[in-house]
Amino acid sequence: MKDYQMIHVKFQSYLDQLLHAAAQININLKDAVVQAGLGDCTYYRWINSTTTPNENKARLVFDTLKTMGGMDGVAQRANPEATEIYRGKNETST
Repeated sequence: MKDYQMIHVKFQSYLDQLLHAAAQININLKDAVVQAGLGDCTYYRWINSTTTPNENKARLVFDTLKTMGGMDGVAQRANPEATEIYRGKNETST
């Protein structure tokens, strides 16, 4: 019988990634959610854990954060985890 070890993996939810990305560029996440057209009630549901952002909404807000704060520069390099939700959408095959 093999011995199995528990592997501890740090999981970041979409909300955690969005909060971290917004903090990196000094933008209020609520403002980004509203700017993305989702409404402030969506932000409050996320913050109060009534619901969580799905991938599509997280990408939409992340795109808005990029537009509002220019995350193409330092913030992406400083926080690669926050860009995970954005990967795949903008990667192109060479």
